[in-house]
Amino acid sequence: MTSTSLPRTVARRAVPLTAIAVGALAFAGCGGGDDESGKPATPAAAAATTTGAAPKAFLADDVPAKVAAYAEATFRPGQEPKAAIEELSRLFGVADPGGELMKSLDLDDELESGKTFEKDVLPHLGDHVGAFLLQAASASAAKKPQGAIVAEVKDADALRATLEPALKDESRVVTVAGQQVYRDKNSQAAAWIGDDLFAMGTEDAVRATIEATEGETLDGNARYKAAIAQVRASDPLGLTWVDLQQAPTLNGAIAKAADEGGSRAKKPASGLTESQLKQLPPSVRKRLESSGGGGGFGTSGGMGALDASTTVPTTDATIAMALSLRPGRATVSTGGTAPEGLGGEAKAGADAVAALPGGSWLAFGAPISGMNGLGATGPEVWEQLEAVTGELPADFKAALGKVKSVSGAARGDSLLGAAGGVVLQTEDDASAKALLDGMGGLVKRQTGFPVRSQDIEGADAGLVAAPQGLPLQIAAGQKGDRVAIGLGVDSVTSILKPSSKFGDDPTYDRAKQALGGATPSVVINPKPLTNLIGSLGVGEARQAVEALQRLKLIAGSQESTGATTWRGTFVVDYDASQQAGGTTTTP
Repeated sequence: MTSTSLPRTVARRAVPLTAIAVGALAFAGCGGGDDESGKPATPAAAAATTTGAAPKAFLADDVPAKVAAYAEATFRPGQEPKAAIEELSRLFGVADPGGELMKSLDLDDELESGKTFEKDVLPHLGDHVGAFLLQAASASAAKKPQGAIVAEVKDADALRATLEPALKDESRVVTVAGQQVYRDKNSQAAAWIGDDLFAMGTEDAVRATIEATEGETLDGNARYKAAIAQVRASDPLGLTWVDLQQAPTLNGAIAKAADEGGSRAKKPASGLTESQLKQLPPSVRKRLESSGGGGGFGTSGGMGALDASTTVPTTDATIAMALSLRPGRATVSTGGTAPEGLGGEAKAGADAVAALPGGSWLAFGAPISGMNGLGATGPEVWEQLEAVTGELPADFKAALGKVKSVSGAARGDSLLGAAGGVVLQTEDDASAKALLDGMGGLVKRQTGFPVRSQDIEGADAGLVAAPQGLPLQIAAGQKGDRVAIGLGVDSVTSILKPSSKFGDDPTYDRAKQALGGATPSVVINPKPLTNLIGSLGVGEARQAVEALQRLKLIAGSQESTGATTWRGTFVVDYDASQQAGGTTTTP
């Protein structure tokens, strides 16, 4: 197959499958929407349409059951999502989203027959395209990820007539489960045109797709069903599902994609770069290197070595996401499963947000257990932390282990009026006091900044560090079971003793309404942030300011739906009437 043939351009990208399938959403901007009924929904109406029922995956009954990741997108959306795609494209200066996507996938070139993907292939495909990554059976197999792109077929005979000349020229035909498959002579790529489904990817993945027509499929996978059932998004434009229990397979795909993209930067298993390792004390660096954490990816030596060297940890968890677009609003609905006991902690992060100072343009909160539940836990946390800080006192480590949630806020729309900080809520007052004392010693040891005790209004105890030569102070205060850290004592006071709470703020109410009544765990009001960036007087900030001016609200929520299940929503409201360059249009 030559560089202009369809199989080569798509199959060589068969590793980052989720990105491809989600990226295919951009085709909707040039696709012919079949549903032209109804008017664009208002954001409030859009919220109602994205929080009702679990989404339907149209191709989940066509792909193999044993996959590590799956993604699906709609080629031809209805009127409202199509209008939203066009609006978002204009906002970010993209005139032809479908064309840009085809260029990125090399699908804008002519086929050997002189035909094009957009005019001669796309019309014969159905409304949905998907992609999947097969589960790897071993550590060695995970290094050679297997996956495929699949699409619905409307006219199999016409599709064969278009593609077969190119396929036959550089492929040899093999029979798989009674089906004719085109196998690339020079690679592991393969393609199959069925009566209702088209598949292209690695040979093993295409074979698994064919076998799934008479066997088990993803829609019967219990882990997939448990995650999708938590998502609330009626008629989404696209969805993805990932099984973190299959982390070795996911990491193999990530590493393969990075290698092919030429952007893979070697990083040791400790999570530190080589330059960072060189800055560590010799004793710490030696310990890391002797434990296998100091050299490269360490992908040899079995499944354990593969896990230790990569960023996605093996966890008994699943994550599903669905994207819904309506004029003026983009919504990502999430859901999934987690180890027992973690889901119930989501409320701690949301409660922390409501307790932050009123008037904040940024407010966020998250449970520590929930954060660790999908990441490194136990000894790994201390090893990575102490690799940077040196050995930590036992009482300080014990206090850190009792932190229940982390939250933070930012206020002010000018450089002089900016204020903000972070709050760590612990299990009890004693843990909070030990945490404050330990922070003082850590800052003094790591930075050399003078640290002194100081009374801070609203705090039971306070510390202030004043970097020499800089007109700022880093302050920390403890009040009961909370420790606040901020720029200056006023920031600490405003967090520990706010004159009003964010839970009573109009912005909080707006966020809650946008989230369909769910309690916000992150809220951003872009307008004050825009003013703050503009007040910096930096020429490079102009582009960021222009982009932020088009945003009206960013909000997210996460809630527990059971001992091992959770659900979330992330909403971005934007000005649907404004184009890039400052002009306006009517959607």
